[in-house]
Amino acid sequence: MMRELKVGFVGSGGMVATHGQRLLRLRRDAGESVRIVGIHARNADKASAVAEKIVKEEPSHGPIADFSDFDALLAENLDALFVCLPPDAPVPYCVQAAERGVALFLEKPIALDVAGAEAVVNAVEKAAIPSQVGYHMRFRAAVRRLKSLVDSGDAGRGTLFTGRFYTNFRGPEWWANESRSGGQVHEQVIHIYDLALHLFGEAATASGFVANLVHENDPAFSVEDTSLGTVRFQSGAVASIAGSNAAVPNRFVPDFRVVCERASLEYRSTGDWRDKDTATIFTHAGPMSGEFVAEEFIETEDPYLLQAERFLQVLRGTASEFAPAREGLDGIRVVAAVKDSAKQNGVPVTVPR
Repeated sequence: MMRELKVGFVGSGGMVATHGQRLLRLRRDAGESVRIVGIHARNADKASAVAEKIVKEEPSHGPIADFSDFDALLAENLDALFVCLPPDAPVPYCVQAAERGVALFLEKPIALDVAGAEAVVNAVEKAAIPSQVGYHMRFRAAVRRLKSLVDSGDAGRGTLFTGRFYTNFRGPEWWANESRSGGQVHEQVIHIYDLALHLFGEAATASGFVANLVHENDPAFSVEDTSLGTVRFQSGAVASIAGSNAAVPNRFVPDFRVVCERASLEYRSTGDWRDKDTATIFTHAGPMSGEFVAEEFIETEDPYLLQAERFLQVLRGTASEFAPAREGLDGIRVVAAVKDSAKQNGVPVTVPR
């Protein structure tokens, strides 16, 4: 009989609902034995509201408790903790949970800065606990297919990645505050930087420019709304990634192109979640071969559901870690280098290894 996994949450925002609903959907539709023990949040009313929203997904689960005391939640002998907090807040919760041997699901970014991310990774690796970062775009079907071609060697050498994350998003108070969110590059565009790292491996240097052009007269909006970063990888491949928070309101457009020696990916995002994203992977025999095969994708699968399913498999020991905490640190090191470069008028900055 499948052992019941006991899960807790820290936070009370939309990502708590997103992940909690997927866990209960797996319980309802896939027979997954998982129970959400409780939620710890600073605001008890918000915690109660998000708990009710989650339970509507699978009412037979029963109520989810509010824990005002984080230690009391950890005392429930959790198998895993989902940490869904603004970037300035996760580190002490992650470290404390890791010291108790509790596996961690970490919303990205895993910390506000490199030092905080290193503290999380050190705690996770010292405790030898499973971890997963919420890089849901890795679970897109086209990305998984290209990654398999890269890993098998069939794609050949990676050469070029170009991507963008365009939106026009005010968000909660903390999001527009540089000292709490780290900025758009750190909090949103990091998804695209992660995909480049996922496909091309370790970064060597990064450079960039950032600016607050549309919101510069708004004292409550201290984050950049325009960015352009470049990354050179240890392999010699390069990436160019643009970010905008001055584009179409309430549309989130993460799309990208990838060129490898014998495979290329074109990923097209609609940005509104009503029409499904699409992608094409072209494969061919190599330079000047003259013939190619086009593989089309319509992204119908829920990446958040696949992400939750993989994490539960990791907890049960039936799958390997897919986006461990250290890869969350890798992404933060790259975007930090981009931001550091921007302060130096775009001078390339070495990415720490």
